[in-house]
Amino acid sequence: GVDISRVKSRTNTEGDRDFSQPELNKALSEDQRVVVDRINKAIGRWKEVASDRPPIVFCPSVEYSHWAADLWRQAGYTAAAIDAKTEDSVRDNHIKEIHLGNVQVTCNYGIYTHGTDVDKWSCIVLLRPTESQGLLSQMLGRVTRPLNHVGHALNNYDDPSERRVL
Repeated sequence: GVDISRVKSRTNTEGDRDFSQPELNKALSEDQRVVVDRINKAIGRWKEVASDRPPIVFCPSVEYSHWAADLWRQAGYTAAAIDAKTEDSVRDNHIKEIHLGNVQVTCNYGIYTHGTDVDKWSCIVLLRPTESQGLLSQMLGRVTRPLNHVGHALNNYDDPSERRVL
């Protein structure tokens, strides 16, 4: 329900094109009712198809990540918003809490897009539109990278349906 067709694109220093962050944020956050509806639809869809899988939620802004975490909490889940303003010690503790099973949903803006491997995340909720193939690949990589214990286990199964159980 959000028209982002007028959001301009920018080229970063690596030559990768993506939406202008200020314009994208404005377009996606202009109407609070639309924000709440959009996030609640994502929560509902996640509950339908992957409620047993802890998600990492990619958001288009700091504010959006906090709104998303609040709405996930209102839906009855433990959720945290992580962004560049979050202190390193809090981020480190957050990862520990995920591994302990104390945090079910991680909503983030620009922090866990690359270089973070958390094997508890097994689902992506993508609330952040992007035109960047590189960024999309990085976000998808948070849950699609084979882990050592999974990679070795795959060799024990001949049928793809058996591998999906992992």
